[in-house]
Amino acid sequence: SDAKARARQAVEQGEFDPAAQEIEESRSEIASLESSLRVEQEKLAKAQAEVTKLEAALGDRRNETSEVQERFSRLNELINEKSSEVDALTGPVSRAKHGLRKFERAGNEAKAARDAAKKEGARLRDEIDRLLPEVEAAVGERVEDPQQRSEEEIKREIEKLQARQRKQEKKHGGKTLSSLEELARKTQEVSARKREELDGIKLTTKGTQENFDERYKFWRKSCKAKGKQAALDFNGRLTRKGHAGNLDFNHREEKLSLQVVRNS
Repeated sequence: SDAKARARQAVEQGEFDPAAQEIEESRSEIASLESSLRVEQEKLAKAQAEVTKLEAALGDRRNETSEVQERFSRLNELINEKSSEVDALTGPVSRAKHGLRKFERAGNEAKAARDAAKKEGARLRDEIDRLLPEVEAAVGERVEDPQQRSEEEIKREIEKLQARQRKQEKKHGGKTLSSLEELARKTQEVSARKREELDGIKLTTKGTQENFDERYKFWRKSCKAKGKQAALDFNGRLTRKGHAGNLDFNHREEKLSLQVVRNS
């Protein structure tokens, strides 16, 4: 393109030479071809280097392949040996599995028996809990004697206490201890009711007194207001007639005082 531009310029300037133009174009093509050649040579060199690397890697792979084949052969031999050993162990293993199954069955039977025993134990505990109150009610609670007395000694002590109780009952008019306890209980109940009634009366009295005090305060205020209003009305009437005076009512003493000054 540069050569064509120069040729066009030469034509325009009247200096066009066809031979020189052809030589110039050939040189340009040669330069372009040489540049392309260098690029291709570089690509070729890279490709050759890659081929060399691949050949080296291929050699390594071949060595690895032979090693793998040797290992494969050894593994086959080992597998054959182990197969023989496994065949030799098959019988004992089968017998061991059979024994294990028997052991598992025995374990399951023992577990079932244990569960049944637990269930029966729970049933017996429930039965004991159900019957225990009846037994305690019939027999009574167990009492520990700190003096470690025998049964006969305890019986004699009980007889002494019963005799003393009968003596006390005779002193109180033949009333039994239980009847005295019942009388005391009823007396306490009556006393409690009377106390409640008295408390109610006190509350009612207090409320009545408070109500009376409140009404009395209101009555006093009302009386004072009415007294003041009456005095004002009285003075107003006297003033309208030209007189003067004073009206006073003492509510506590219930006294009324009246003063009039006539205008002469």
